[in-house]
Amino acid sequence: LKEASRLKGIQLFPNLDIVEMDRGLFRDAYVSVAEVVLFTGKYENAIELQPVCPDALFIYNGAGVNPVVVSESADLELAVRKTIEMRTFNSGQDCAGSDAILVHKNIAKKFVDLLKVHLKDLLVLLSSECLIPFIMLHALILIIYVCG
Repeated sequence: LKEASRLKGIQLFPNLDIVEMDRGLFRDAYVSVAEVVLFTGKYENAIELQPVCPDALFIYNGAGVNPVVVSESADLELAVRKTIEMRTFNSGQDCAGSDAILVHKNIAKKFVDLLKVHLKDLLVLLSSECLIPFIMLHALILIIYVCG
């Protein structure tokens, strides 16, 4: 079952490496050579990790924040579609869903404009229960940071 899940992950994200290793080995093999480190967790652990990657852009998100990062060279159409998909999956009730979007300053306006276009096309199904549209609307609340 574990191998099947791993293979499915590779099919969904062909440019993503899935590795299983000790935390120290991961730190030494990947974090130490990274250009950007997005750290989610305890502040004390972030402080301990920063010296391992002194030349990297180190972004500390605290506990529970999962950002979307949109680089200057990103496929904006794909980034917008996947951001909306991620925020509306399971009515936004996914703990791994992103709370923030980090967008490079040179493409921020295009990204936001395209996001608005796609959000206009999103249908919210109304029902006799007020909870359903509220959850869907809550799922679309995003914080966008302009970076770069």
